[in-house]
Amino acid sequence: MTYADTWQNETEGQVSARQRSAEISSRTPSPTAVATLAVVVAATSAKAVVEVGTGSGLTGLSIIEGMAADGVLTTID
Repeated sequence: MTYADTWQNETEGQVSARQRSAEISSRTPSPTAVATLAVVVAATSAKAVVEVGTGSGLTGLSIIEGMAADGVLTTID
């Protein structure tokens, strides 16, 4: 965990996905990387995103957080 990670407030869903990831021995990005992903999605006004490698769903939750309400996320695992 980095100093920047201590400033990130993850949602209940993100915390749950991170715990699930530990249960299935899946690697997850840092809280700062997850927050940055949401910012990039929001900044680009992404309406449709494809994610390859769903894992525990942590990054998918972040992508959805950054998308508009009418956005579509397709994940392929």
